[in-house]
Amino acid sequence: MWKRKIQNTLVRVGGRGARREQFLIKLLNYHFRAKQRLEWELSSEPPHFYDQRSTVYSLAFDSSPPSSHTLDRAAAARDVIVDGDKVLDIGCGDGFFTRRFYCDRASQIDAIDVEESAIDHAQRFHADPKIVYRKLDAVAEAFPQSQYGVVVWNGALGHFSTDDTAVVMKKVSLALGSRGVFVGSESLGLEGHDHLQFFPDEAAVQGLFLPYFQYVATRTVSYPIGRRRGFLRQEVFWRCANERESLTRDGWHWAAQ
Repeated sequence: MWKRKIQNTLVRVGGRGARREQFLIKLLNYHFRAKQRLEWELSSEPPHFYDQRSTVYSLAFDSSPPSSHTLDRAAAARDVIVDGDKVLDIGCGDGFFTRRFYCDRASQIDAIDVEESAIDHAQRFHADPKIVYRKLDAVAEAFPQSQYGVVVWNGALGHFSTDDTAVVMKKVSLALGSRGVFVGSESLGLEGHDHLQFFPDEAAVQGLFLPYFQYVATRTVSYPIGRRRGFLRQEVFWRCANERESLTRDGWHWAAQ
């Protein structure tokens, strides 16, 4: 009994307390704000990927948190993955979404990105035995495997030229076959300092995918971004498949009159 009391006291002193929590939060706040300024404001060249750990920290502790919609793209992709799927994540970036959202459902994930620093970061912070991170050019090189149940292309479509997009879409269509699902998102309008193509509206994105899939479902969400929440992002989400049932594999059902 006395041992338990001592352990309880030590845990209370060492692991709890408002002052200790406030101190640790202030340290993290300083760390992520400094990191953000160094990488995005003071650097001569912005980084090629965003560290999503900053987003999660801000959502949990920042006095002026970002919109929770910034994580919608990860949740939308996760929802179409069913247990046992092999997943290809094109433009995986920092690997946060790959590891934290897709990994618990997929049996195996090939996460590819053309930027070596992104792959290094992903392997350092978001490694898992199910995930193979690869520095790979989705246009010029073959996908790691010939068949996948789900292909994710989140927030990276605008970084590809129109011609290169056509090349990747042909490869995606072949890799998914008749029952696979292509899922992803991209911002609409002129957002993106390094984008090679822009999409004015949802219809433009639908038209891009219709040559490759029989069923294309989209929706658009608007939400403010930036530390001062001064910019309104419009983000289009898509699900594409050659079988209608594949679009409802996450438990949603069609109803007809």
